[in-house]
Amino acid sequence: IRCLKLEIESGNNNFKEVEDANKKALIELHVVIEEKKKQHEAQIENLKAQHAEDMEWEEENEKNYVEGKKCLQLKIEAMRTEMKEVKDENKYLLNQTQEENEKKHAEEKKCLQLK
Repeated sequence: IRCLKLEIESGNNNFKEVEDANKKALIELHVVIEEKKKQHEAQIENLKAQHAEDMEWEEENEKNYVEGKKCLQLKIEAMRTEMKEVKDENKYLLNQTQEENEKKHAEEKKCLQLK
């Protein structure tokens, strides 16, 4: 009986040691889990901040695109107007030159006929 008691006590001591080791491991595991949870929460906050920054950049980029497009359209319209003015001026000058040439030709013809 005494041997059995000693074995039971030894078994109980071993069980208590294992139980204590398991409790300690469980506490350490909870600490690691909390640290990982805090890391993940920080990553989530960083991603939210990055997303907000990206959205802000995207809005600014869209605004710049629209403004740039309007500016480009205005420049194109100004160039078209300028080209039309140059074309009209060239037509006018061409007509004047043709009229002058026709007058000179008529005068030369008269001179030749008079001679």
